[in-house]
Amino acid sequence: GLDEWELTVQTHGQATRFRPAGQMLAELASDFVELQRLLERRHSSSALRRLTRATAQMAGLMFLTLIKLNEPLAARNWARTARVAADEAGDNTVRSWVRAQEAYVHYYAGNLAEAVTVARQAQSLAGRTKCVGVPLAAALEARALGAQGNRAEAEVALSRAETTLFALDS
Repeated sequence: GLDEWELTVQTHGQATRFRPAGQMLAELASDFVELQRLLERRHSSSALRRLTRATAQMAGLMFLTLIKLNEPLAARNWARTARVAADEAGDNTVRSWVRAQEAYVHYYAGNLAEAVTVARQAQSLAGRTKCVGVPLAAALEARALGAQGNRAEAEVALSRAETTLFALDS
């Protein structure tokens, strides 16, 4: 059911903290195939939106795992998939999170200017909604700005990351 898929996504998200990337990749790929099969069936519009949201999140976890495995091209492709699915789902919190995570793809590829741009887009997408994408994006923005030698803007972004992080629910 849909609740089970949302729990699966949450479980995978928590596992990224301790599970080796190679193992994560295998598990995500297996679940993604199953999710893809489920998406091929007919669904109500609300069910389809929830499944599309889960797809965006799973694709986001996939590209994070590929970054850890030093597979930037594959990560970029999965980032695109995550972005499209998040846009289709119409959930700004997921859109913000996906873009924040995508900023890491650009950062680790050495494209600091694009990392800053995408991190700022992630924060903008959230609007006034409190969500994890904002502090995640602001922290990456600070990191990229610092690497560019832009200390003043990096400190502003870091402050925003801290403020928005502490404003989140546990």
